[in-house]
Formats: sequence, C-alpha cells, structure tokens
Amino acid sequence: MIRHLVGHLKASTRIRGLDTLCFCMGEALHTMLYLAAETAASADVNAYELLLGLTSDNGKLMESARNSYLQKEQNGSSEAKAALLLLTNYFQRAVWLLHRWTQYGAEKLSAANVRPPIFEERYFSVEPSVCLIETLSGGW
Repeated sequence: MIRHLVGHLKASTRIRGLDTLCFCMGEALHTMLYLAAETAASADVNAYELLLGLTSDNGKLMESARNSYLQKEQNGSSEAKAALLLLTNYFQRAVWLLHRWTQYGAEKLSAANVRPPIFEERYFSVEPSVCLIETLSGGW
C-alpha cells in the first residue's frame, strides 16, 4: 500500500496544483517512517508515545487539504480531483497503519519489556526505514 502511495505521489507531481501537496505528503511519510524505524530500534516507550501522537487521527487534516485544493481549483480537471482523492485516502491509510503498528509495538514493549516483532534477525543488515517500509507494504 505504501508502495502505491509513493508511486501515485511521484505521478501526481505533474498535475497542476498537486505538486506542493505531493511534496508535503512525501516528506511527512518519510519522516514518520524514519521515526518508526528508529523507534523500533530504540525500544523506547517515549519514542512510541511521540509516534502515536504524530500518527493520531488526521482525517480532519486530509479533509481540509481536499477542500482547500477544490476551492482553489474549481475548474480543475477530473484527473486532478481523482488523484487528490486517491492520494489523501492512501496517505490516511498509511498513517493509520503506522499508528496501529505503533500501538502494537508500544503494547508489546510495556507488557513484556521486549523489543517489538519488527526487530528480528533478518533486519539487522538493512537500513531500518527500508525494513519498516518493506514490512508495512507486505514486501517481506
């Protein structure tokens, strides 16, 4: 799913009016994934709490982004409107998925005082953010 979001972000940067939104979504996603990978590596309860805050419900934010674009681009193409809806929906799902993963990791950490399941032997030789991206997108 994250792979699809990234693909759509790249493709949608060419659509007038969506370039800034695509850039911001890409940066936000990168930041959250990097922080998630670092959180998994640290097994720090405070880091999980920070990530839980960052990935909390952002439905109002996405609705605001949709409405803002639609007001500015009232005569925008149907392609742009469809891309906007697709991007914001994928982004919401990605953030929701990260939030659920973070909740699970925090619960496991506090219950057993162990590292979350993402921290397995097969991940040690790979960059943490790559591991998390691959895991969340079903690549492994």
